[in-house]
Amino acid sequence: MNDTIDELNTSEQRAGLSPESKNTSGLLSQLIEDVSGLIRSEMSLAKSEVNQSVSDAKTGLSSIAIGLAVLVPGVTLLVVALVLIIEAFTGLEAWSSTLLVGVAVTVIGAILLSTAKAKLSAENMLPTRTQASIQKDADLVERKIS
Repeated sequence: MNDTIDELNTSEQRAGLSPESKNTSGLLSQLIEDVSGLIRSEMSLAKSEVNQSVSDAKTGLSSIAIGLAVLVPGVTLLVVALVLIIEAFTGLEAWSSTLLVGVAVTVIGAILLSTAKAKLSAENMLPTRTQASIQKDADLVERKIS
């Protein structure tokens, strides 16, 4: 065992490696290995976050489609009934009752669409956890280097 260690020390001395440079190169090698492992894990985290965001978007869009398929006929019938009720109880003509209900339904629909659009915005799809983690890791590497 001691012979093997002596042989390694002798070969390092022949190669011109001092114990200090061996430690420095070992530390540098370890740092590079740690940073590459860190980058791999950050990429894995980013990939899983993007996959989760895409999955959430798909679920949201399919829910919207199914909801619309059920909602449109029901709302249409309710709007027609509301027009008939307003016409019967207020004495307004059919066109004015229809206009009044049409404006109210349009305003409600616009509010609902703007809310849905905000939820599907690009900002909500960003991998914010990954960004924060990468910044934290970059700060850590910077502190180790300096």
